[in-house]
Amino acid sequence: MVTNVSIAEEQSSPVFQIGVTISNKLPTERFSQNWPVHVYLTSPGSKIPLSSKTTRLDQLPFKTTLTEKDNVLPMFTLKGHKELVLVVKISSSGDPHKTGSEDYRQVSPAFEISPNDKTSLSMTLSEQ
Repeated sequence: MVTNVSIAEEQSSPVFQIGVTISNKLPTERFSQNWPVHVYLTSPGSKIPLSSKTTRLDQLPFKTTLTEKDNVLPMFTLKGHKELVLVVKISSSGDPHKTGSEDYRQVSPAFEISPNDKTSLSMTLSEQ
């Protein structure tokens, strides 16, 4: 489930308050190790992170803030995007771009943003 609430504030770029929890319907025993969990924003249909943070499976539930400063590559940023999705990927390879046998990926529905928005998003990881 994803919840989106926008609150306009005076700032130069959007700020995203992110919360990630894991449902008891997706037991962590499913994963053989304490894999990295990549939490990132991207444009719909893209796999390139525009703003990203990484934690570990045992750190869920996890709360963080994503901003323009959390970009992975300088040429791929939040600027100019009007629509984004939140992606959470548990990665057995450790790399958000590679697919491993135990990977788990969940993507939110697309949501619209404005340059000065402060947006709260939450995602509960569950069996798909």
